[in-house]
Amino acid sequence: LTHEIFETCSEEFRTIMVTVEMRSMFAGNCSRELSKVPAWSDGA
Repeated sequence: LTHEIFETCSEEFRTIMVTVEMRSMFAGNCSRELSKVPAWSDGA
């Protein structure tokens, strides 16, 4: 499951989501969550 998430996420988010909490937080639709955290994507 995490593999699909990581493949959908950008390389930056792969590094960010190193904790179980992050994986659960973004589980399901990483790309959709990405739009909720423009600050993170902006720092990429």
